[in-house]
Amino acid sequence: DGKTISSIAVGGPAHTDGRIEAGDVLLRIDGEDISQVAVRQLGRYILGPPGSAVTFTVRKAATAQVTDVTLRRQWALSLATSTEMTTSVKGRLECGVQVAQAGQPQ
Repeated sequence: DGKTISSIAVGGPAHTDGRIEAGDVLLRIDGEDISQVAVRQLGRYILGPPGSAVTFTVRKAATAQVTDVTLRRQWALSLATSTEMTTSVKGRLECGVQVAQAGQPQ
């Protein structure tokens, strides 16, 4: 059904914009349904050149309203110990959104 946003990186584009909040459900990225995509694979949908746009379709936790939020990517520093983790961490931090799927560890 989507991925629950568990936190927003302070100072990142999502935090600065303010329209995406922890508890919202991420449904699509740039129009692509991500419901069957593993959390660790979301980086390929989120990553892109700094300054380029990415659109998140989210269902708001408070109202259940579905809305599109377009953010500009920015450079992010990530610290990781494996290639798989690097992709995941960069993906989360570049747009400032961390997601988790119900029943799955992060």
